[in-house]
Amino acid sequence: MKIPAWSVICLVVAVAFSSAAITWALTSLKVIRGVALVEYKGDIKVEDFKFVSENEIAVTISTTLSSTPSCTIRISGAGISGSKTISAGWSSPYTVIIPFSGTLTEGTITIEITT
Repeated sequence: MKIPAWSVICLVVAVAFSSAAITWALTSLKVIRGVALVEYKGDIKVEDFKFVSENEIAVTISTTLSSTPSCTIRISGAGISGSKTISAGWSSPYTVIIPFSGTLTEGTITIEITT
């Protein structure tokens, strides 16, 4: 059975268009979720953050202090808010999962550390 050339061309164009649409959707989602304003206080700073679920963010912090203090990490903005307190004595770098409430919207997310 022979497949007409126009069918093959239509199939190739459809696959290319679908791939482009999926790539655009993923890129758009990444842009919305990737915008952040990172603030840090003192000798503790945010090294990285990423969304691990629809209601949790993983934040990696670090310090040059030999005795790490307790601190609170707050997430706010873009329709969400949440916080988590870490006890003194954590090892640097340290990754903490912070639950948040609200619905994520486009905008700026602020990550703030207080000691």
